[in-house]
Formats: sequence, structure tokens, C-alpha cells
Amino acid sequence: MHIIDWIIIVFYLTGLVYVIYKSHIQNHTMQTFAIDNQNAPTFLIFATLSASFIGPGYSIGLTEQGFNFGLFSFYAFIGFSIQLILTGYYIAPRLRKYVGAFTVGDVIGFHYGKISRLITGIISVLFGAGLVGVVAFAAGNLLFNVFGIPNKIGILISTIFVVFYSFYGGMRTVVFTDIFQFLSLAIAMPILLIFIFIKAGSIDTIISNLPSEHFTFLSTKSPKDFFGLFLGFLLGETLVPPYTNRAFVSKDSQNAKIGFVFSGIFSIMWCAMVVVVGISAKALHPDLQSANSFLFMVNNYLPVGVLGLMIVAIVSILMSTQDSFLNSASVSFVRDIVHTFNKNISTNNSLFFSKLITVVIGFLGIIFATTAKGLIDALMLIYMFWAPTIVLPLIIAVLLPDKVKSISGFASISISLIFVLVWEWILKTPFGFPTLITGIVVNQVVFWTIQFLPINIENNKYLTRNSGCLMIEK
Repeated sequence: MHIIDWIIIVFYLTGLVYVIYKSHIQNHTMQTFAIDNQNAPTFLIFATLSASFIGPGYSIGLTEQGFNFGLFSFYAFIGFSIQLILTGYYIAPRLRKYVGAFTVGDVIGFHYGKISRLITGIISVLFGAGLVGVVAFAAGNLLFNVFGIPNKIGILISTIFVVFYSFYGGMRTVVFTDIFQFLSLAIAMPILLIFIFIKAGSIDTIISNLPSEHFTFLSTKSPKDFFGLFLGFLLGETLVPPYTNRAFVSKDSQNAKIGFVFSGIFSIMWCAMVVVVGISAKALHPDLQSANSFLFMVNNYLPVGVLGLMIVAIVSILMSTQDSFLNSASVSFVRDIVHTFNKNISTNNSLFFSKLITVVIGFLGIIFATTAKGLIDALMLIYMFWAPTIVLPLIIAVLLPDKVKSISGFASISISLIFVLVWEWILKTPFGFPTLITGIVVNQVVFWTIQFLPINIENNKYLTRNSGCLMIEK
């Protein structure tokens, strides 16, 4: 890289350190570490939510998918955009009405009891560690390809830095660094596309060099493949802890709603740009390894100065996802696991455990990163533990708060979790039915069967609704 690119990178890192320092709250409480002061306006919700979902899977991974399968990748990803917009309209405003809620487990516990909350907490922590690992995997590849740093060393460097500022600053630092990183992303990606089109000569050059299946709806995939991937994007990250936290930190229900909807619209534009980068790489360099397509286009199509900006944006992609999942998983560990066994733990001890588990989750993420085989495959593996267990019971509870029975939620969450483990690792997905889809079916069959049966054991101490939050109309 040119000296100008290095100057831009150093300038960015200096600015990021300054943002971390200025956003830090010296006298943290558990609430400020988890959800700050709950006064974030629409733009902050939009920017930090967008920065959180634009991880390596939705950038480097989608570029690879665009290279291999063309527009099919865009159509499948739209499932994610749909869920984000629907969440904004129907779920996020209602989540803001749970006063005192810090986590998904708080809401689950409020409706389905403390054992359901405990299970949700365990899944949330493991889910967070998995996503941290996915990002660390991508960071290792990035630092190797750009700077020649050995893969495992790159994984350690990137993860340790993010663990440090998440430990140091809590939610406020996560939000402010996400905004800083979002602005880098929003500027850099359109510039990359512009230079690709300039160097290609014309869009027609790209189109004419592509195989015909890159323009078909299914490409080389089957309808089952599309449905599985679409459903994975639709439900795999729905209301995952960092996104739910963005509703909790919002100023009010209206700000939560608009922030989520705008982010969903932005996700459509983002996905289109990233997939087009992959498609362009296929057209202009058909012999390229698809996994390297994103970094190849960055290194070979951007001029001096702009390359440094793009490297900054890629670093932002990695950190903005990692910090969000680190923070939410650490808070979930204390609120949904530790508090289940000891409600009387002091605020100072709660904060201490949250910070300590941030380090532990970072370590687990590093282990996962050294075993992951690919970004999209790793994401789909992680989604299997979230979508079939937590998502639909949570949505139903938020939409029908006075109708659900705690036993319905507990049974559907626990049975579907056991089913997922057995179906995927013991039975090895018999008949080729994806675990994510069959798990969701099992979850809903169990939920509604018990919901309509004359079974009601709400007075059982493990199913009594109690999570430390209240639901009020705002």
C-alpha cells in the first residue's frame, strides 16, 4: 500500500481511539453498561443497527455468494431486509414498552418464566460467542491478505482490541464506535462500485461476460435450497440480542420503529451493492477464487487513498459486529443466567461479571474462528440455535402479551432445542430436510398444541412470570 493509504488508516485508528475515550462513562452502572441512558434518537438507532448487521457474512460472504450464484444471493438475502422492516413496524416499538428490560431473556422471562429465561440466556451467550468467532475468522483472513499477518495472529489481534474497548466502554462506546464505523461503510462501498464500473469500461462489459444462470432466480440452486437460505436470513437474526438492545436504548417507541425500518431499507441497498461486487468479479476475473473476490476487487480496483479508506471500512465491518455481540452476550450472561440463581447479587458484582464474561466470550470466539470453514456456512450453523428456538415464541409474546401461557413458551423453546441437537448431529438431517426449517415447525407445533390444550401451571415456581422488568403503555 501507498504511504497515503497508511496515513488514512492511522488517522482512522486514532479517531476511533478518541471516540472510545470520549464515549467512556467513568462510573458505570449495570444499566449504563447494558443499555446506556435509553435516549438514542432515530439516526443513532439506524446507524448502530446497520453497523451491527453489516458483518463479514453480509459483506465478504455475500460477495462470494454473488460471485458463485449471481442475483440468487440477493433474492435470498431479502429475507433479512423483510424481517428488519417488519420488526420495525410491529415489534421494536412494543419492545420499548418493557421498562427495566436489558436483554431478550428479560422479555422471555416476563412471559414464560425463569427457566425459559435461563435457556434463552445460554443460547444468547453461545450465539454471541459464535458470531464473535465468525467475525474473528474474517478478520484473520483480512489481516493476512492485506498486511501479511499470519491468520491466527490476526484473529488474536482483532478480537483482543474489540474485547478491550467493549470491556472498557459498555453500550455507549459500542453505539458511538458503530456510528463512526457506519459512516466509513456508507462512503466506501459506493466508491468501490464506481471504480469497478470505470475500469470495466461499461456495465455491458460485465453483463456480457456472465453465465446466463447468474441472472435467473434460482441460478444453479434448487427451490429447497432457496427456501432454506431465505428462511435462514428471514429468521436467523430476527431479534438477536444486539438488535433487540437497539430497541431498548431508543428514546421512545417511535424512534425505535423508524430506526429499524430505515435500517431495513438500507440493508436492501447494501446487499445489492455487495452482490454486484461479486458478480463483477465473476465477469472480469472468472478464474478467481470466490472466497477472495471481495479483497481482490478492493486491492486491484481502488486507487491510492481510496484503498486506505476501503481498508478502514472493512475493519469497521469487523469491529462493529463483534462489539455488539460481545456487549449483548455479556449482559445476557449476568441478567439471564447469574440472576436466575442469585437475584440479590449487587450492582457492582453484576457489572464485574458482565465485564469478565466479555473476555471469556472473546476467548470462545477465538476458538470458534480457528475451526470455522466458511462465513455463510458458519452463520447458518449459528442460526440453527436461534431461529428454531427463541424467535417465534418471542414474537408471539410481544404481539399477544395477555394471551400466551408460560408453559407454551417453555415447552416450545426446550423441545425445539433438543430436537435441533438430535436432528443435526445425531440423525444427520434425515431426508435432507434442513434443521432450521424442521426445528421451526417443531417449535410451533409444540407451542400451539399446548397453548390450546387445557394445561395451565402458571403457579409453578419455575414458570412464574418474573424477569425484573415491567410492561407499560407509552
